[in-house]
Amino acid sequence: MGKTPKLIQSIERSAAILEIIAQEGGSARLQQIAGISGIGKTTVHNILQTLDADFSHLRQFRVIL
Repeated sequence: MGKTPKLIQSIERSAAILEIIAQEGGSARLQQIAGISGIGKTTVHNILQTLDADFSHLRQFRVIL
């Protein structure tokens, strides 16, 4: 039997957030992202701040806080 891979929650959440922004045409409101993803607004905000600080190329996406 194969082992189930151990997944990193923060990366899963980051990917989900970026997917939502992409599906919304590159622009989404914080509340909208939180509602669609089921991730708390504070957590979404913190993840977006981290991505923005660490990956400047993500600035092509527009998130309305």
